[in-house]
Amino acid sequence: MGKYNLTNLPEGPSTDFEPLPEATYDISVVEVKKGLTRAGDEKIDIRWKVLSPNTVEGMNTKNRQFFDTLNLQPTVYWRLQQALEAVESDLATADNDDLELIMRAFRNKIVTADVIRHEFNNKTYNQIKRFEICTKQYGDSSPSEEPASRRGSAEDEDLPF
Repeated sequence: MGKYNLTNLPEGPSTDFEPLPEATYDISVVEVKKGLTRAGDEKIDIRWKVLSPNTVEGMNTKNRQFFDTLNLQPTVYWRLQQALEAVESDLATADNDDLELIMRAFRNKIVTADVIRHEFNNKTYNQIKRFEICTKQYGDSSPSEEPASRRGSAEDEDLPF
């Protein structure tokens, strides 16, 4: 068994990943969370996973993940509407104030999106510039939204032990 040198490690896990190149991607929703902006407005934070293409500008993009935020302010409702249309939700044309219902509309969904690089506080992030309906079929590529307490339970499958 080899030796492991665990001295001089950085504090905490590294979060410095190079942003994805600007391109059009098919992406699936991994996680949806509500929150508040610094100004106190409601927002929806979405973690996305790249399904395709596998490579852009020499970078392996398959299964890469990134975050995007939908601010829930009247001046940018158009962006929320565009995202809801891309996931083919009836909420895109409805008057609704149920944030939980809106968040559920995104779970287990796949969209096609134009992803750009955005500079903020001297750091580069990915941001979705445009959402549209994904026309490709991916089978069961989207992550499970089933609660961890139900995944792999004896009710769902026969376990050999």
